[in-house]
Amino acid sequence: MAKDPFSMTPPMNGAESLFTATGDTHVRIRRNFANAFSDKALREQSKIIEGYITLLLQRLRRETMKSPVGEVDLAKFFGYLSLDIYADLMFGESFHGLEGDNEHSWILGFFLGAKFGSVRNSIQRFHPFEVIFGWLFLRLTAKMRAQNWKLATDRITNRLEMGDLGAERSDFVSPIIGNVNESEGGKGITRKELNTNGLAIVIAGCQLPTVALATACYFLMRYPRTMRILTEEVRSYYSEEKNINVQSTSELPYLEAVINETLRIHHPTPIHLPRNVPPEGAAVAGQWVPGGSVIGIAMQTAQTSPLNFFEPKVFHPERFLPEGHPLYDVRFGGDQKEAFKPFSAGPRNFDGERGLRRGGEGIQHTGRGKCRERLLIHAQLHMKYPSTVNGVWEHGLRIAQK
Repeated sequence: MAKDPFSMTPPMNGAESLFTATGDTHVRIRRNFANAFSDKALREQSKIIEGYITLLLQRLRRETMKSPVGEVDLAKFFGYLSLDIYADLMFGESFHGLEGDNEHSWILGFFLGAKFGSVRNSIQRFHPFEVIFGWLFLRLTAKMRAQNWKLATDRITNRLEMGDLGAERSDFVSPIIGNVNESEGGKGITRKELNTNGLAIVIAGCQLPTVALATACYFLMRYPRTMRILTEEVRSYYSEEKNINVQSTSELPYLEAVINETLRIHHPTPIHLPRNVPPEGAAVAGQWVPGGSVIGIAMQTAQTSPLNFFEPKVFHPERFLPEGHPLYDVRFGGDQKEAFKPFSAGPRNFDGERGLRRGGEGIQHTGRGKCRERLLIHAQLHMKYPSTVNGVWEHGLRIAQK
C-alpha cells in the first residue's frame, strides 16, 4: 500500500528520497543505493566505523576527567558518534563532533525535524490547524533548514568531486557515482535526488543507532547478569585487542541477541508507519478495511504484546539465541518471532538495517573489550525507563567513571 502523504515532509528541492518516493521511483532509488548497504560495502566501510569508535572512547575518557562529578551524557555522545559516521560515509567528511572538545547543533536539529514530522502527521487532518502549524514551523525554522540544506548539498558536491576512492575508502556514494545523471526515465539517480537522499540517510542513520545504543546500555546496566554474560563472551572470544573489529561481531551470538532484544523491547520507531488503503478497499489481517482509510502496524505494541512474546516487558536476550546455545531457554520457544520487525516490513523496510546492526554491535563489544578503565561497564544509572514524545524516544543516560 502507498505511504500516507500526510506523514511525509516534502523535500526542499522537490526530489524524492528513499523514505518518500513511491512506485517505480522508489524501486529505482532503492536499487541505486542497494550496494551501499551490502555485506561487501560494510566490510569496506568497517575501518571508518572503527576509527570513530576509538574517537568515542577517547572523548568519553576526556569528558569524565574534566567533569566536576565525573559524569557524562552517554546518549549525547552516541548521537555525535552516529552523526560523524553517517556524515563521513555520505559526504566523505564528518562533522568532527567527537574530536577535541567540539560541540555541534546538527544532532539537535535532526531530532527536532523528527518531532516536527510526527506532530505534522497528526495536525494535517484538522483544517485549518495544519496550515497554521505548517506556516509557523517553516517560518521559524527557515534559516536553520536552509543552512543545513546548503551544507549537505555543498558536501555532496565535494564528495562527487573526489570520485571513486576505491575499496580502501568506500562509502555510500562509491557505488552510485557512475549512476548520477539527469536523463529522464533512466535507471540512475539525479543530482537533486542524491542531495535529498544524502540528507535523509544521514538523518535516519543518526537517529536509529543513537536510540538503540543508549537503550542497550540502559538495559545492560539495569540487568547485571546480562552485562556479565556479554562481557565474558566478548573477552573470551578475543585473545588480543587488535582483533576486535566490526566484522567479527557476527561471531558473537549473545551480543547479537542483546541488540535484537533491545530493538524488540524498544522499537526504534515507536509510532506506526501509515499507509493508505486503495479506493476499492482491502482485506487486512482478515478484516475488511474501507478504501481511503489510513492504517499501520503498531510495531512497539506488537513486539511487547504477551500474545507474541513470553514476559514481553522483561529484557531477555536469551529469547533470540539458537537452540544449540548453552544459554538457550525453552520458555521462549513459543515466541512469535515473525512479529519482530524493528526496521519496518515489506518492500519499504530500512536498507541500512545490516549496517546499523553491525555498527551497533561493534560499538557495544569494542567498548567492553578496549575500556580498561571499564568506563562503560561500571556505570551509575541515572535514567528512568525510556519514554517517547511525539514518536521520538527521549533519553537521559549518564555514566560515571570509577
